[in-house]
Amino acid sequence: MVVRRDFLKNSLALSVLTLPGVERMSGRSSRVGGFLQIAESEFPKAPGLTKHVAEFIVNTKFEEIPEDVLALGRKSILDGFGLALAGSGSVMAPLVRQYIEAFGSNPEKASVIGSGLKVPARFAAFANGIYIHGDDFDDTQLSAAKDRAYGLLTHPTVTTLPPAFALCELGRRSGKDLTTAYHVGVEVECKIAEAISPRHYNDGFHSTGTLGTFGSAATCAKLRGLNVMQTTYALGIAAAEAGGLRPNYGTMTKPFHAGHA
Repeated sequence: MVVRRDFLKNSLALSVLTLPGVERMSGRSSRVGGFLQIAESEFPKAPGLTKHVAEFIVNTKFEEIPEDVLALGRKSILDGFGLALAGSGSVMAPLVRQYIEAFGSNPEKASVIGSGLKVPARFAAFANGIYIHGDDFDDTQLSAAKDRAYGLLTHPTVTTLPPAFALCELGRRSGKDLTTAYHVGVEVECKIAEAISPRHYNDGFHSTGTLGTFGSAATCAKLRGLNVMQTTYALGIAAAEAGGLRPNYGTMTKPFHAGHA
C-alpha cells in the first residue's frame, strides 16, 4: 500500500515475487527418513532483502503515502477499533484481562479497549489484538496470485493497529505518526504474505500469526525511531517469535495468534 512502486523497485524484492520456487515445488524434493527434503535451489536467493525492508521502514514518510491508501487506512483503522470494542465483550475478554492483570503494575500504561484497564503497552496491544480478531471479521488481504488457499493471505490491521495505538498513547504521538507507522506495518506484512510460498499456509501455518509478527515489528520500529541496523535486528527477532497453526482454527487460540503477533 505505501509507495508500493518504490518497495518493489528493488530487484531483490522482485526476485522473491517472481522466481518459480516461491509459487511451487519443482519436483526436486525427496523424502529422507520420513521427512520432506527440499532442494536448496528451489528457494529464491535474495541477499540483502531484510536490509532493504528495514530501509523502507525507516525512510518512509507520511507525505509519500498516496491519498487513496490513506482513505482506505482510515476505514480499516475505524473498523479495527469497532471490532476491538465488540471483542471486549466476548467470552475471551475475562480470560485476557485476568492474564494481563497478573503481571502487576507498571508506570507506563496503555488502554485496553472496552474497559478502564491500563496496562503496559505490550499487554494492551496483546489484548486489543485478540479482541479485534475475536469474531474473525477484520480486514483481509486478497492475493494477486491464483494459487493461494481461498485467495486470502493475512489480516493486516489486527497485528499493526494495536501496537501503534499503544505506543502512540504512551508517547502522546500524533495521528500522523500513528497513521504512518500503521501503513508501514501493513505494507511490510502484506508484501511478505504475497511473496511467501503457498505451502506456508497450505502446510498448516496461520499467516496472521506468523507474518503478522513482521507487520507489528515494522510498526513498532517506526514509532520507536529505530535505525536501519536496529530495525534489521527487530525483524530477525520477530521471525524467531512468529507462530500460529491452522489446526487451532475454531478455538480461542486463533485470535490469540493475532494478539501474540
